[in-house]
Amino acid sequence: MTIAELKKVAREYSPQEAEVHAQIEKITRKEASNGKPFYEVVFRDAAESMVLRAWMDGAAFESCSRATPGDFVIIEGQFGHSASYGLDAKGWEMSPLTDEAVDLLLEGSAERIALLDRANGIITEAVESLKDPRLLALCTRFLTLHGARFRRAAAARGNHHAR
Repeated sequence: MTIAELKKVAREYSPQEAEVHAQIEKITRKEASNGKPFYEVVFRDAAESMVLRAWMDGAAFESCSRATPGDFVIIEGQFGHSASYGLDAKGWEMSPLTDEAVDLLLEGSAERIALLDRANGIITEAVESLKDPRLLALCTRFLTLHGARFRRAAAARGNHHAR
């Protein structure tokens, strides 16, 4: 489930058991007004973000102590929505995401995958049309080594160069 889907489902059918794949954008250890520690974690997927808190007596507290920004994780728990706090989770747990699941997460929605496929086709055609064998070899090698990450890299189409 994406974060956007989770937010919608939690608003409509609160509480809701769910599993979300995301990347940790930011993790901060804080103290509540009563002096007890907790973690505030910002998670992000291909399109949305959400903030969850891991309290000292909660299941996710220990895994948050070992987590770092950039980690890809599975978040499982009971998600709800309140007028005061928005999206919230009870009894949530966090574990590492497999490499295959990370690739799927980074690809995004079906619409985004279609857009990436079209853009990748344009780039592949441009590389294949190169007449200089040295540039062709260099670009082909680059796409072989870094093609998957390059395919997902953000870029502005209208504000920079044609290629």
